[in-house]
Amino acid sequence: MGLKQILKAYLGNSDRFTLPSPSESEMAVIAEARARIRKLPELTDSNNLSASDREWLENRKKIRNLILYSDPRIFLRWDIIRHTMFVTEAPFVRRELSDLRKAGISANDLKEDDIGSPEQLRKHPYTSANLVHHRYHIQQFESVAGHSIDDYSSIVEFGGGYGSLCRLALRKGFRGRYIIFDLPEFNVIQYIFLTLAGIPVAMEDSERPMAEESKAVMLFSSPGLLKAYLSTAGGPSLLIATWSLSETSLDFRSRFLRDAGEFEGYLIAFQKQFNEVDNEQFFHEFAKERPGLNWQSRPCRYLPENRYLFGGSRPD
Repeated sequence: MGLKQILKAYLGNSDRFTLPSPSESEMAVIAEARARIRKLPELTDSNNLSASDREWLENRKKIRNLILYSDPRIFLRWDIIRHTMFVTEAPFVRRELSDLRKAGISANDLKEDDIGSPEQLRKHPYTSANLVHHRYHIQQFESVAGHSIDDYSSIVEFGGGYGSLCRLALRKGFRGRYIIFDLPEFNVIQYIFLTLAGIPVAMEDSERPMAEESKAVMLFSSPGLLKAYLSTAGGPSLLIATWSLSETSLDFRSRFLRDAGEFEGYLIAFQKQFNEVDNEQFFHEFAKERPGLNWQSRPCRYLPENRYLFGGSRPD
């Protein structure tokens, strides 16, 4: 199968969208993104990979090809993105939006951007299903915790999607340090989205002094570099992992949690079973091993077979 056929299989409905020629700033962002992809080491397969690791290896290969040979300005129309990190219109999203409106959530929190060409809700074209879903997670956590995510000094998001939840947290009022840990290909997607949204971004290999990065979102893909950085951070921190930790192998998630250290707050969402992993058992043990925190596990109201795990206490 040639490159054109491969891209056609992965592009989905994105080939129906045409955009004007990119601006100079967009061209600079795209050029930087492609340069970063070309610098990444070649991906190699292995018979020792778990089913979940093998799935993400294939996803990474697809993302690399699309960034290099398609228009990243419509990345939210790529099938691989829609399959892994963009919720489309569904009954559960309409119920979540109804709950958010009843809770008095600001419409500004739900105002979608054009970046990436997101599919917007038919009856509520100012927003998207994905943005509603992310705001719902935050609202659920805050209603249980009794305080805002804005109260934390830092947020570490494991598996940051394309940066939507990060953008939402900053728009909502979070002013601490936001850190995303993800695969390098998805860090590049996050770089594209956040930079085009006007949000300062610093990759883990930034050569600028850390003082210059104080207001930037930090993107990491190396556990060692993240561990070193977190060891210098102060103040209460929140870990966010919505269907991300639960989609990795037991070995990888255990190593990440050990290296990242302890957090004062946890916002976790997971499916009960992912490939070979019993997530319900894993997160039950995870909370049990941290008895100093207040834990609440509850079903996702509109998503059967999925659960939230909220942990922590009110930051000082």
